[in-house]
Amino acid sequence: MLVWVSAVNLVLAALYYGVLFALRHAGHGGIVTGAVLAGCGAAGIVGALAAPAAARRLGPARAVPLVTWLLVPLTAALAWSPGGPAACAALLAGVCLVVPTAVVVLQSLAIGTVPAHLRARAGAVLMVATGAATALGPALAGVLTGQAGPAAPALCCAGLLGVLALGTGWAAPRLLVPDLRPGSAG
Repeated sequence: MLVWVSAVNLVLAALYYGVLFALRHAGHGGIVTGAVLAGCGAAGIVGALAAPAAARRLGPARAVPLVTWLLVPLTAALAWSPGGPAACAALLAGVCLVVPTAVVVLQSLAIGTVPAHLRARAGAVLMVATGAATALGPALAGVLTGQAGPAAPALCCAGLLGVLALGTGWAAPRLLVPDLRPGSAG
């Protein structure tokens, strides 16, 4: 959970800033950028509302790898989008739409498997690690954009997500076995 959430937080922060830099590079101003990010926020809310049902339907061992694999083409496509706001908005909104399903699975598993007396400590470790990873995202996007152009953050993030997807596909059946369906012992 720590690896997945930290990596995805890093990627999300880098993608947000990468999209900001790409839109700015293409000559778009604050109104367009704000509209793109507002659309992503709305997609995240819809994703969060749909996540519990999707997590139950898919089950933990399928939900996390599926979400991770869905993130790879969405992220890679951001690198090849022409920098237009509609394409950036749709692709980044897709990312924001699917991530909550995996987060619901991982948080449910953490609550169900971490002993009550260790939950605060586990939560603190998770918050520090994911916060640090998130803080690196804008710097990563800035360095990559400055060195290799506006497509570089999305390409780098897609590569990181590909590695994460391979690892998640291998680990999920072994680690994500509890059942989240109603009435299950979990």
